[in-house]
Amino acid sequence: MRAPSTRPGPTGDRPPLAPSGFPPLLVLEEPTEAAAPEAKIEPGRIADSLAALSPETLSELKKSVEEIDLEATQRIIERISERDRALAEALGGLRKNFRFDILQELTKEAKQ
Repeated sequence: MRAPSTRPGPTGDRPPLAPSGFPPLLVLEEPTEAAAPEAKIEPGRIADSLAALSPETLSELKKSVEEIDLEATQRIIERISERDRALAEALGGLRKNFRFDILQELTKEAKQ
C-alpha cells in the first residue's frame, strides 16, 4: 500500500489528514454568526396554546389535520406563527414528520 502524498497543493498548503491518513471528504467550519434562538414549547403546553387560538383558527386546524391536508395545515401554521412562534414551530415539526395522529389528538384536547 502506498502512503498518501504529502506534497503541497497548488497554493502551498496541505489539507489536514484524517486519522486514516487520507484527506477528509468534508471539512466543517464553525458558524461565523450566532443562530437565532429557537422558540420552544413544552409538549404538555401545546394543547393549552391551541386553546388560546381563535375559535375559527382552531376549527380550521382541526379540519385540516383530520383530513390530513398538508397544504391547508401549513397555511394555518403560518398564520399561527404571526401570534405564537413557539406553537407554530411545534406544530410545523409534527406536520413535517407527518405526525397527523399527534396533531389530531392535540386539537381534540384543546379546550376553548
